[in-house]
Amino acid sequence: VAALGFSAYKIGDRFGLIAYGDELLAYFEPQISRSYSLEIAEWLWDLNPTASLSDGFPAAMDYLPRKPHLIFWLSDFNVEYPPLEKFLTEHAANHDFVPVVFWDSAEFEKVPDWGMVWLSDPETKERRPELLTPGRRKQLQSAFLDRRQSLKSLFKKFDVEPIFIVNELNPLQISD
Repeated sequence: VAALGFSAYKIGDRFGLIAYGDELLAYFEPQISRSYSLEIAEWLWDLNPTASLSDGFPAAMDYLPRKPHLIFWLSDFNVEYPPLEKFLTEHAANHDFVPVVFWDSAEFEKVPDWGMVWLSDPETKERRPELLTPGRRKQLQSAFLDRRQSLKSLFKKFDVEPIFIVNELNPLQISD
């Protein structure tokens, strides 16, 4: 966020942020400022999400600018497709979107073949036990691959190319 904001500042563009979860969390009105993105990044760093749903998505969309903008949409995109598709249908013609999908490989790669594990929601820290078998492990991994392909297909319908960030950001991933 800090890098995006500073890049916007360097070329004279405004930068802002709309944050949502179960509700609208914050709206930082777009402005041109050298330190604004650092303030927003600091706010995000200190944020302790208490829920993992995206019910605040419709309220957040009310804050989108009317004129065309470049919008970086940062999320894990673990939400239902109908609201995403409806949103893109309504707004993709007016704005340029860059979906940035953040995933943690521990959720699908570093899963044991056998045993009782505690699955944790990264946002809410809620935990639930699950008995893993090789078949269940394969189901979990397959679900992430399917999800990746489904997201790519959905965004492709709107001529939008998502960027998948798994574990850490590699700047070459974005510039290539």
